[in-house]
Amino acid sequence: MDNTGFIVLLPFIVSIFFLLWKQDVILPLIGGLFLGAILLFRFNPLIGFVNISGSLIVNTLISNENVFLLMIIVTSILLFSLLNRGGFINALRRLFSKWGKDGERLEYMLFLSNSALFIDKNLSSLLVGVFSKPFVEKQNLSSSKHAYLLNSVAASLWTIIPLTSFLPLGIAAIGSGFSSVGISYSPLKALYKSISFQYYSIFSFFLALTTVVLKKDIFLMKRYSNDNAGENHRLGFDLVKPYMNSLKTPYSLYGGILTLFIVAATIILWLSLGNRGAVDHGGGDFQSYQITFIIALFTGLIFFLLFSLITGSIPYKQYTQWKDHKGQLFLTLFYIILSMSMGGLAKRLGLFSLINIFKGLSISSSLLPLFIFIISATVSFLSGSSVFTILAVTPLAIRLTSLYLTHPLVMDDTMFASIAASFSGATFGDINSPFSANFIISTASSEASLFKHFTSQIVYSLIAFFVTIIFGYTFFILKLNPYLSISSGILAIFTLFMILNKDFATFKK
Repeated sequence: MDNTGFIVLLPFIVSIFFLLWKQDVILPLIGGLFLGAILLFRFNPLIGFVNISGSLIVNTLISNENVFLLMIIVTSILLFSLLNRGGFINALRRLFSKWGKDGERLEYMLFLSNSALFIDKNLSSLLVGVFSKPFVEKQNLSSSKHAYLLNSVAASLWTIIPLTSFLPLGIAAIGSGFSSVGISYSPLKALYKSISFQYYSIFSFFLALTTVVLKKDIFLMKRYSNDNAGENHRLGFDLVKPYMNSLKTPYSLYGGILTLFIVAATIILWLSLGNRGAVDHGGGDFQSYQITFIIALFTGLIFFLLFSLITGSIPYKQYTQWKDHKGQLFLTLFYIILSMSMGGLAKRLGLFSLINIFKGLSISSSLLPLFIFIISATVSFLSGSSVFTILAVTPLAIRLTSLYLTHPLVMDDTMFASIAASFSGATFGDINSPFSANFIISTASSEASLFKHFTSQIVYSLIAFFVTIIFGYTFFILKLNPYLSISSGILAIFTLFMILNKDFATFKK
């Protein structure tokens, strides 16, 4: 970025604009990759075009992070397809038929389910999304609201509860920054101390909770309350139609519940055995957490396969003749792959160096967390990768903040707030960027309109964004307690919903 200036933002801005405007997930991304390749290879369009596949797409796909994420997505789809074909979804629908038309209970279920599966945000959005889709259709819950809850809840909790797959990632980013400036402070302890300063993640989570508890929607979310994706929608996993001819429904129900229990137990067991010393040695490896989820999902696959064959709920011949059409699934996976490539392009172009614009400026140390949050949110939104943002921006933020420390051994709230600002900014992009895997998965799981999902939830995210700036970092500049910032921000969100809901009552039908 130092060589080409802010022109490197062009491929990402153009791609996002046309992706949302045309709701085409293929050509805008290929066009963005082409523009980025031209910049990457010194404005040579021929070399840039040739290197789109080789230098950008393939190199991105072979990185461990993306390989494991794709494996998690594919394995989750296989597991759900197996449970669906075995009649588990059909049995669940019958079990919860007493819910009838009570969509409010469904919103609570979505919120609590995503909260319970906070250990990995992408896995939460996918599993909760595809399992809840039949109930959403039956109770006529808005696909935009469905997508919003899937997208926001687990992603907001991912960085503020230090028991998730974020733990090794956050510690690695903090440790890299500390070692580069000679700080001997514990990265794990710094991560814990940063939690109370992660204002955006906290406010985003509470905002989603407010919509459920108060049973209120505002702005475009209210307008889309009875408007689903429609016939022209093309994104989805094509997994929500339950099979009605399962042989033994009770067996299907019990087998599905046992399968989910085995998946959860495997995750807990594998993490406890495989990462027993993770905390003592810097938080473990981010990829080891992803591998754990893959192992657990495959364990569930094998168990349900054997269970269905033994009980006769699915004959073996039915497995061998499985030839369903998966056009939506192909398009969704292609979208995810191209979006990952945009994240790889952001890394190659050095998008994270946006934070260097503050180098050499004479500013107060109390302003640093605010600036770091804005830069981190911008980088994460344009790249679509919270992992890339955390690993790239956090060390730079630590280096910048260390210039204001009186001594490397004397840590203060400014350092913890700067680390938190980097994490919270990454969460903003993770929730809202059309290049984010979490955004794509929640859109496809709910089969929401890409444009409506983005426009309805970005307003909520911007509310959390500005509440973060006003009640979070402005209060920090005034040296007020972070818990006062959090309580004031929560009160402001609650009041805003109560006031604005009246102004937009004309959207009710």
